[in-house]
Amino acid sequence: MRFGVSLPDDLSRELDLLAAKVNVSRSELVEQALRNMLSDYIHYLVPHDCDGVMVALCPESRGSEDIIEQYSDIAETYIHAHRNGKCFEVLMLSGPSQRISELHGKLLAAGCGVRFLPSLSLESYFSMPESAAQPTRKGEERVTL
Repeated sequence: MRFGVSLPDDLSRELDLLAAKVNVSRSELVEQALRNMLSDYIHYLVPHDCDGVMVALCPESRGSEDIIEQYSDIAETYIHAHRNGKCFEVLMLSGPSQRISELHGKLLAAGCGVRFLPSLSLESYFSMPESAAQPTRKGEERVTL
């Protein structure tokens, strides 16, 4: 499928420079960027139970540790370090996607750069058999991956 996208000049130049540097077309680079973005935010689309790693780079003064403490029910492993006025957070998460997306959103709101790397690919979420869906609260379905 083809569609047009308007980009600011500076972003377009950076896209062209990166595409040349990694030896791929602009389209391939944009496709990969979209796949990465969708992978990060899949939890807003499909309620399910999952595992993955969340990495966050936060300003020291923003209370990321306090936020993460509120999600100890899904954070199986947590590494925290300070470097150059930043908090480096690495979390192994397991649990309902709604909780993972809440944590993601709160860290973003605190000014952190956040990436969630799910244990399954984006395509896996949409190719699950109907039998994997489990009822949850009113009208919701949860997919166990």
